[in-house]
Amino acid sequence: MTHDRRAEALIQEILKDDYTALKVTALEIKESPEEGTCWLAVELAGANGGAPRARIEAEGVGFVDALYRGLLAHYAERYQSLKTIRFTRLRVKGDIVDSGPLRADAEAMVELVVENHDGRAFTFEARGRSTAAATSSAVVSALEYFINSERAFISIYHALQDAKARHRSDLIQRYTQQLSDLVVTTSYTEVIQRIREEAL
Repeated sequence: MTHDRRAEALIQEILKDDYTALKVTALEIKESPEEGTCWLAVELAGANGGAPRARIEAEGVGFVDALYRGLLAHYAERYQSLKTIRFTRLRVKGDIVDSGPLRADAEAMVELVVENHDGRAFTFEARGRSTAAATSSAVVSALEYFINSERAFISIYHALQDAKARHRSDLIQRYTQQLSDLVVTTSYTEVIQRIREEAL
């Protein structure tokens, strides 16, 4: 299952200009195959001005582990749901059909499967001539999705509370439906769990 395009469109509709868009602009990688360690530095910029530029450095047992650790350290304090997602599959394939004579410049196709706290699987894909760049793009896309899903869920909850206070039955129905649509896209946090119990 790919991540829900309908839910993604709803998230963007809710957050509008406040949507956090992330893009990898630079990567530095140093690996020690003998020690099984990887150090990296990644620079992120907001696509279309969505988020400020950030430089993140991290270490791990491999490239994906180091990248994920660094992104978690940077974002998980603000977005608690990131602590509850887990990577379940990473697949990298090379499309050698459209590559050059040496077959070394094949485009990499990366598929990353992530599960949320409820065990629902989301698939994120990226392509590029660089395996590292395509992999980092898939990982960052996954985090971007869950960051915005959490933010949209909380935003709609507050809008629902305001609609109830103003006795706007039309808005109450609309926001309740949106919460129902978003609940499967988020991952667990204490705040979200409380909202689920109160609103749904």
